[in-house]
Amino acid sequence: MTVSYTNKLSTSRLSGLARVLFLWKASVYKAIWKETILFMILFYTVGTLFKFLDEPYQKHFKLIIAHFHAGSTLIPVTFVLGFFIDKVAKRWWDIYKKVLWPDRLMLKIACMVEGDNEESQMIRRTLARYINLSSVLVLRDISIRVKMRFPSLHHLVIAGLMTEEELEEFKHVTKTHKLVYMSFLPIQWSINLAYKARKAEYIKTDQLLKHVVKEIVDVKDQLNLISCYDWVNLPLVYTQVVTIAVYSFFFTYLISGQVVEIELGNGNKETITSMIPLFSLIDFLFYMGLLKVAQAMINPFGADDDDFELNYIIDRNVQVSYLIVDTCRGKLPVVTTDCTTIFDSKDLDSLKDKFVPSASLIDIPEEMQRIVVEPPEERPWTPLSFFRSSSLLSNGSVFRRHSNGWNSDSTFRRRFRSANSFHLYGSQRPRRKRKFKNRHLSLG
Repeated sequence: MTVSYTNKLSTSRLSGLARVLFLWKASVYKAIWKETILFMILFYTVGTLFKFLDEPYQKHFKLIIAHFHAGSTLIPVTFVLGFFIDKVAKRWWDIYKKVLWPDRLMLKIACMVEGDNEESQMIRRTLARYINLSSVLVLRDISIRVKMRFPSLHHLVIAGLMTEEELEEFKHVTKTHKLVYMSFLPIQWSINLAYKARKAEYIKTDQLLKHVVKEIVDVKDQLNLISCYDWVNLPLVYTQVVTIAVYSFFFTYLISGQVVEIELGNGNKETITSMIPLFSLIDFLFYMGLLKVAQAMINPFGADDDDFELNYIIDRNVQVSYLIVDTCRGKLPVVTTDCTTIFDSKDLDSLKDKFVPSASLIDIPEEMQRIVVEPPEERPWTPLSFFRSSSLLSNGSVFRRHSNGWNSDSTFRRRFRSANSFHLYGSQRPRRKRKFKNRHLSLG
């Protein structure tokens, strides 16, 4: 069951945070309390054995403690565990986004499958039932809770998701094709039924039939992705490496945390036996808690407190589907004029912090309320103005004769554009007439 605590964090006050920290259901305390008790028992057992050793053996034991303390710093628990949590959390949210919500498809069925007689009504309801049946067939194979609710296919008949004839057909196809996962069979039935509705003119055009079939196929793809997430997990070796790293770290801490050496001011060292491993417990809470979070999120279809509530989603989808395609279809309240909106005192309080654009309240001084632009200095007229007015230069390019042929000159093009530009005040640069003598320009 998913535990929601958003209402307890409606404000950032300390009281709201304290209420969240002391929750028990789906908490880190509930997840690691058994491991914490086991860790404390082992820690005090090793400490008791150390106290009852003779002095020579205690010296050897201190050497072992120093060796374990140096080795515990070499285990990259933070890096390995953080990277693992990132991958698991992303996969967990991707799985949730693939959970089926058939509202979009049901709305299209209610709109595109027309008719008010009994046959059209049964077609719409049967399409809704087939879609939900396909979803339940997938979820009962990947979720323990759904499997406990529908332990056999006959329970689907009792729940009203499948008829006896459909059950016999499903068993027959499953028996003859044992290697094929038959969750797609209700999807195939729904497509065949949509085609039948088109032939009966309940779906008016082929384009509408195409839209309905496309939405049904999208549902099938979504259910296939959920099955693939259950089939293809994170690599087992990765999960094993993270688990071994965390448990190895705390195993070394059972030895290295027994004795604490403190350097005194005169250069001597004093050995203190740790009676209450406070910082060990804090490390245990962080690392073991994160490991338990990852283990719970690897399979969100399990029976943990924070796993997905699929039974509720199934009930909700079935009821909403029938409401859309049957009960609420074609019903509309009386269309009247717009209602007069009356704001109460609480509504007016929300307008105190209304949206104000960032530059709307700035007052511009009067001397700065215009922009003075100096006119550009006069440039001499060039023959390029003639080419600008010519219709032969359709693309505005200027060509020059080189030894290897006619090539476009970008420099000439830039000068050509600047020479024929307009003033900021809208007047065009005057052109001067000039005669060309002994100049032969060819255009390519």
